[in-house]
Amino acid sequence: MKSKLEIYNELYEEASELMKQYDPCGIKDGKCVRGRFCCDGCRYLSPTGCTTKALVCRIWLCEKAKSKAPEELLLKLEDISTRLWQYDIKQERGGMKDIFK
Repeated sequence: MKSKLEIYNELYEEASELMKQYDPCGIKDGKCVRGRFCCDGCRYLSPTGCTTKALVCRIWLCEKAKSKAPEELLLKLEDISTRLWQYDIKQERGGMKDIFK
């Protein structure tokens, strides 16, 4: 049986691939479709991007990105969220240290 950490890592990779494939945030020249990043102010944000594997951040979309995203993507992200609940893995914004403490 897989550990929660292994499941989390697999779901993170799945979500990352979906975000690359569909690009719902449309990030160009340092801005997203909303005009600013949802992660502004996050302690894990560095000049080069996120410094942790924050799965909830990978599966959450703002309303503007959601409205532009294909239904197929939204269903896949919802499925990942459901699996987090099924495996009793915390869904909170933050890094793995926060979730698996």
